[in-house]
Amino acid sequence: MEYRLLGKSSLPVSEIGFGCMSLPEDETTVTGLVARAIDFGINYFDTADIY
Repeated sequence: MEYRLLGKSSLPVSEIGFGCMSLPEDETTVTGLVARAIDFGINYFDTADIY
């Protein structure tokens, strides 16, 4: 995974984000999806409720 610094901070953020707006309601499925994203190095999770 490639990372960039967030703004002028020293916080590295993955270049690929994980959109959370349309996640399924099943908690087991969501947990698996988020865990897999983390396994791939994603650390940016977009939790906006509208785009």
